[in-house]
Amino acid sequence: MDLRENPVHHRTGPIPFGRYRVERELGRGGMGRVLLAFDTKLRGHVAVKLVPDNIVADAEAAEDLRREVLRGMALTHPGIVRAHTFEHDASGAAIVMEYVDGLTFTEWKGQQPGRCFETEQLLPWLEPLCEVLEHAHRGARIVHRDLKPRNIMVRRGSIGAHARASTTPFATSSFHLRNCFACSPRGQE
Repeated sequence: MDLRENPVHHRTGPIPFGRYRVERELGRGGMGRVLLAFDTKLRGHVAVKLVPDNIVADAEAAEDLRREVLRGMALTHPGIVRAHTFEHDASGAAIVMEYVDGLTFTEWKGQQPGRCFETEQLLPWLEPLCEVLEHAHRGARIVHRDLKPRNIMVRRGSIGAHARASTTPFATSSFHLRNCFACSPRGQE
């Protein structure tokens, strides 16, 4: 079954790479589809980002991406949601990472009156976001090259007193490795 184009059904989802039971699509982007899957070996939910065929077909590009995922796996910080592994077989390739249950800042913004944030809503997120980016840059020499509201998430049920955020792509090459980070607004750790 071609996971890149065929619809995914909750109860009848395919088992890519022999271990991930696909439950539903989480989203689509420039680097492919992201699926919510149950990891039958680790017995927990993961996000599976399917790598586009043009990268899979290019051995050098696939190897560069694999190395990039390995670098991303080395990022350790309480606010960084980690990549678990890079899967690659005859059916394709995927980046498997921790699943973050939540809304992107874009989705959260859409729920606001006038579809716009008040400045006061965003200020508590700035310092923690900068701390995680600095950790990735200074600690691991990884630069986030696609920071935007669609790539920042707020964990479900955490808006308010115990808010936590997540963001996506840390990139070290021409690829955008979509790692996430989770942080709390200042004063709400």
